[in-house]
Amino acid sequence: METEVLSPIQPATRTRSAVMTPHTPVRVLLLSDHRLLRDALARALKSQADISLVGAHESSLGITPEVIESTCDVLLLDPVNNALDTQVLDHLQDRFTKLRIVMIDMGAKVADVISAILSGSRTC
Repeated sequence: METEVLSPIQPATRTRSAVMTPHTPVRVLLLSDHRLLRDALARALKSQADISLVGAHESSLGITPEVIESTCDVLLLDPVNNALDTQVLDHLQDRFTKLRIVMIDMGAKVADVISAILSGSRTC
C-alpha cells in the first residue's frame, strides 16, 4: 500500500490588489473644412484631460484611410462637410461599430462640443 505525503496546510493570505484601471481618454478625430473652426476646436480639445485629439484635418475624398488608421472613438465633423457624404459615413459606422460620429451644430459653443463628445451625443 502506497502512502501519500501531504505537505502542511499553509494559511491563506489575501492581499488586495492595488491595480488601478488606467484612465483612457476618448480618442477624437476632427474633420473641418473651416480652418479657424478647426484650429480653435483643436486647441480646446487638446486641453481636455478626458479627450485625446488624434488629428485635426480638412476633409477630403481620400480621408477615409486616415479615419481608419486613427482608431478614433469619435469622428467630429463640422456642419458643412462637403467631402464625406452619408454613404461614406454609413460605411465607416458599419465597419467600426463603436465609432461615433458627432456633427457640430452651427450655433454650438466649445463647451457644447466637449459635452457631446464625453456624453455620447450625436450632435452638439
